Amino acid sequence: MAAQRDHERAYAIAVEAGRRLLQLRDAQLPDVNDAEAVNRFAKLADRTSDDWILSRLRQEFPDDAILSEETDDNLLRLQAERCWIVDPVDGTWEYSHNRSDFAVHIALWERGLGLTAGTVAVPANGEHWSTHERGTRPRPSSLPADRNVRIVVSRTRPLRDEAGFVRSLADELSPMQVPGVTLVRVGSVGAKVGEVLAGRVDAYVSETGFYEWDGAAPAAVAAHAGLTVSQLDGSPHTYNNANVKMPGYVVAPSWLAPHLHRVLVARRTDN
Repeated sequence: MAAQRDHERAYAIAVEAGRRLLQLRDAQLPDVNDAEAVNRFAKLADRTSDDWILSRLRQEFPDDAILSEETDDNLLRLQAERCWIVDPVDGTWEYSHNRSDFAVHIALWERGLGLTAGTVAVPANGEHWSTHERGTRPRPSSLPADRNVRIVVSRTRPLRDEAGFVRSLADELSPMQVPGVTLVRVGSVGAKVGEVLAGRVDAYVSETGFYEWDGAAPAAVAAHAGLTVSQLDGSPHTYNNANVKMPGYVVAPSWLAPHLHRVLVARRTDN
């Protein structure tokens, strides 16, 4: 089981990486209308953040493996007892276009235990969601009685037949007298899960999935907050796999998760 130091260092390193990213952007952000310059800046930010995070992890946890989006994968991690899973800039497009909905992800996977520690830093919003006990503690939302259920989805990759999804979920929730369903669009995975943790939305759904570095730290902090994190059918994800592609991803409170699973499974069956 992760030691307190694991939680503390995941928190401190992610928060400091976020601070450094804001400093870099303040100092060097190009004209967002210059696509070539923005692309160069995005690569610089990815590389700079990745180099710094991995240098800290390697110094403090020399025996642990690391899986990072921006570093060549070493499959020796599959034999490791512990593996840090890192996304140095989750939402690089958002970051390099001067938006606030980007994040830094650091999670710890342990053999036989799964994810045991993690932090999602959303520095431009001043929010840091963590398994660190003294970090900002998330507060899952509860059943709305007088407003629509709010589901956060990708800003750039719409759900398949979004109107159909909204109708199906509204029908599923109708016995609970929920007024309706509203979709909210946010950038990075970490920022989306942060919206759930802050109570600004009720759940997050991705039908297309992504990679372990996108999903690991958000899953760690969401589970720490008592939220359900699962595949579309409700089955759990696994981490530190040879194939790091993750299938669909759902983060929701216990009152909403089963309804989402039923709707999402039915949609796959109907496809």
